[in-house]
Parts: sequence; C-alpha cells; structure tokens
Amino acid sequence: MKPRSTISLAATFAVGCALAAFAILVARFDKLPEEIPVTRWGTVAKSVPIVLRIPAINLVSIGLVGLLARATLRVGVGTASVAVLFVTAGLKALLESLELAYAWPLASFVVFFVVVGVLLALHLAKDFWRRPRPELPFEASERWIAVALCAVLAILQFVLPAFS
Repeated sequence: MKPRSTISLAATFAVGCALAAFAILVARFDKLPEEIPVTRWGTVAKSVPIVLRIPAINLVSIGLVGLLARATLRVGVGTASVAVLFVTAGLKALLESLELAYAWPLASFVVFFVVVGVLLALHLAKDFWRRPRPELPFEASERWIAVALCAVLAILQFVLPAFS
C-alpha cells in the first residue's frame, strides 16, 4: 500500500473513532453520572461542554497528527509511524468515551495502549531519526494551525474545567 493511502486510511479510521466517541457520549448523556471526572483526581458537575471535552481534545490531537502526516509525506520518511499515531489516537478517543459512557475501568488499558502506540511509532520512524539533520518541512500555515490547535488544547484541558 502506498504511504499516502496508508495515512489516509489511518486518518479516516481515527476521525471515525473520534466522531463515534462524540456520538456515544451524546447518546448516553442522560445516563452519565452527575459528577464527571476532569482529571484522575477531580470531578465537576455534568454539562455538555465537560462531557464532550475529552472527545474534543482527542479530535484536536488527531488534527495535530494530520499536520505531522503532511510533513512526513513531503520527506517520504516516517509515514508508517504517523499511521500508527492516527490509529492510536482514534482508539484512545473511542476507549475513553466508552470508559465514561459505561463506567468501564479502562484507564490502565488506555495508558498502556497509548504508550505502546507511541513507542511503536518511534520505532517505525527510526530511519527519520538516523538522518544527519532530522527535520520536517512544515509550511508557515501549518505552523499557525499547530499553534491554534495547541491553544485549543490548553483551553479544553485547563480553562474549561476551571470555569465549570
């Protein structure tokens, strides 16, 4: 399979999982507990923004992987690792929504799966890391999009829970 089609398939899978995560939580909203965890140590009152916060964080993360995919396709190295990151992010989104929607104890499994996915991605990118100067060519617009996505991540992760 060509690198572009592999990445496209993995990206489609990741976005589909992220959208399914939203759908699961919206469908189960009335059955969710009145207190929603915002960290492993704290909870806040249930609200639509708080419930949809984690799937939104995962979708933004998938967007950042998409920017990485564009850069790796330009240099032709590390494309398999990006596909693994897409699949990892998509499954993380789905598992976290199932954990919240059904009160399944999946946290340890999610952490394990993400660590394995990241380590596999790093291993698959070894040709990239062995280059004399491993750099990825990001366009100026992609850099601005990355900054905006990181700002959204910060808002979702820190600001939204603080004001809930």
